[in-house]
Amino acid sequence: GPMALERALPLFGDALDALATGHRLEVVHKDLKPSNLFVAHPGDRRERLVVLDFGIAGVQDKARLTATGQVLGTPQYLAPEYIRDQLVSPTIDVYQMGLILVEMLTGRPVVNERNAMRCMMIHSKGLLEIPDALRTGPLGAVLDQALALDDTRRFPDAEAFSEAIHSVAMEVCGPLVSGQFPARVPRTGSGNLRRPTTGELSADDMDDAS
Repeated sequence: GPMALERALPLFGDALDALATGHRLEVVHKDLKPSNLFVAHPGDRRERLVVLDFGIAGVQDKARLTATGQVLGTPQYLAPEYIRDQLVSPTIDVYQMGLILVEMLTGRPVVNERNAMRCMMIHSKGLLEIPDALRTGPLGAVLDQALALDDTRRFPDAEAFSEAIHSVAMEVCGPLVSGQFPARVPRTGSGNLRRPTTGELSADDMDDAS
């Protein structure tokens, strides 16, 4: 189910900071999804969101790292540029983490189709369905940029995404996170967010699909 914003943002910032370390080493995860993020020490002050499974991680090169037409990853979380051209850069992780943040806050996957080709069409055409409450809330501009169809309009890496999340956390959570996050200004951008439609599936259905 949904996670409270006051809990989700600090945890999400932890995971982005971990990915930022990888990005500085030119390592891209490429298969970020909820099953690869685990909450360590849940419910106490040591609680952290841990990034797991770098099994198909790639080295940033902005070049094809797989055979032509070969796509590795989970269809419900594939980035558009990877579907089209199999290009590997930190913007893949940014896009996938944007999807995960929406799922953390709503309890529902953004792309919840069972058919892999249908999933890839949704991503590649920018047909994401984001609830109005998120689109118009304090995270709207951040999600818009993280989930931009054009990867050059996204946050360039996890560190930039983290800065934006930290800034929003300071604004909406106040003293709850004031000692954890420095004051930072999020960057702006445009994306591909749409209103949700009926017929959404549950998170359990997503587990079956993946």
